[in-house]
Amino acid sequence: MNQETKKTTVNLRPLWLTMALCAVMLVGAVDLAFGTQIIGAVALMSAVGILAVILLTCETYISILDSLIPLVILFFAGGMQLWVPALGAVSVVCALVLSSLIKGKAAKTTAVVIVTVVLLAYLLVFAAVFYVLGGNSLSPSAVLDDINGVFDGLREEMTQWAKDYVDSFPQALLDRYESLGIDKATLTESYVASAEATVDTLQMILPGLLLMAGQVLAYLAVCFFVLSVKAAKYHALLPEVKWVLYPTQITCIVFLAATFLYIILSFFVTNPLTIVVFNLLLVLWPSMAACGTRGLSVRLRHPILRKRTLLIIALFVIFGFLFTVMAIQLAAIVLAFLGARDVLSLRMAESQMRRRKK
Repeated sequence: MNQETKKTTVNLRPLWLTMALCAVMLVGAVDLAFGTQIIGAVALMSAVGILAVILLTCETYISILDSLIPLVILFFAGGMQLWVPALGAVSVVCALVLSSLIKGKAAKTTAVVIVTVVLLAYLLVFAAVFYVLGGNSLSPSAVLDDINGVFDGLREEMTQWAKDYVDSFPQALLDRYESLGIDKATLTESYVASAEATVDTLQMILPGLLLMAGQVLAYLAVCFFVLSVKAAKYHALLPEVKWVLYPTQITCIVFLAATFLYIILSFFVTNPLTIVVFNLLLVLWPSMAACGTRGLSVRLRHPILRKRTLLIIALFVIFGFLFTVMAIQLAAIVLAFLGARDVLSLRMAESQMRRRKK
């Protein structure tokens, strides 16, 4: 009787995984076509994690069906615009890659790096195809001119915003500046120069920002895979019991060296070396910050370190009320620095243990 009962039991986990996949694709399609596109990007990455679990646990025909249904949802929910399912197909590609990495028992760091490369490569091909379909040339000079044109337009918008912002100042505030020897024209020129400098900086750090965004999205995909595995109770799928992000010792050393170098270079006039170092910091920051977050949670659970950690967090919160932007930047730097230091310490301890065994 028990055997018959087991045979007739229906496993509903693949069904609700499919429903969850369709739901996030629906949200992604609506936001990509009509919203901010940020929620849509997160939805696509959550779909990567869910679909990877389906690919690893379900029959082949179910996996194929679950790979096609979301694209149909993207097409119709996205207003029947071709680019929406074409962009959404990145979730299927990344899920196939992630599932193969899981089968191969890849480390979490390796999975994030490879999914990042696949994601950025797909987006590059996607952008190139639709760029050509728009009647543009893929020659380097033409592409560079168009990119510069985008930033020139953004620079003009920021310049106009700076002028309008100064024009919105009440007369009392302008009179106060006048008393300090700063007339309205000088004030406007200062705000315009600041706005233009912001756009110039954004253009110079664009490579680092793109790589950082790709890593964050890839890390989200891997995290959603882990969440889906735990929700479906398929824990055996995880390559390790504690499948954590664990950068190499060299990565930590490079990040710490780049941090100190950038601090030194920031006291001087911006030069190409400063831009290169800052782009390198942007690329390495996500993994270091993730390790720092894990280290912070460990310290909060530690009976001895808990009070000291809570005090530091409280000071950051108070500082954040006074200087919000500066506090956020400082917290991001400290968190990444903490992660790099923790991982480097663990890697060095492992190296010493291996030497002793020899």
